[in-house]
Amino acid sequence: MQSAPFRRRSFRIVATSAAALLVLSLAGCTPTPEPPDQPSPTTQAPSATAPASSPPSATESEPPAGAVRIAAVGDMNGPKTSKRSSPSGRNGAAITQLVQDDEIDAFLGLGDFQYDTAYCADYVKYWTKLWGGTMPKLYWVSAPN
Repeated sequence: MQSAPFRRRSFRIVATSAAALLVLSLAGCTPTPEPPDQPSPTTQAPSATAPASSPPSATESEPPAGAVRIAAVGDMNGPKTSKRSSPSGRNGAAITQLVQDDEIDAFLGLGDFQYDTAYCADYVKYWTKLWGGTMPKLYWVSAPN
């Protein structure tokens, strides 16, 4: 068993790291606003003679160098939810795929992971079945809901 000061220090390190990841992700995701007197490119009406636009190239869809990619989900698994076809199951599978393909740097679990009562057996029986694949990049962000 670890001493109380060591556990508190470990918790502070994890909490600080999660907060830093969240701040970095928000700072990197905010586009520069358009001046109010100029319409943004997404609000301009298409020209009648304009050619059809092509899909974005691979370089346009890749994040900029040094970007932090984070997925986050709160209240992720309903009581006794274990069906892979459920909304929770589909979300868990999608984020697990992002983890396996190394397309995200971190996965933030926000608030509750499993309802009604958080027993270890329920996590093993229900949550782990659908969300266990996210654990290599999982950071639990505990907060009052």
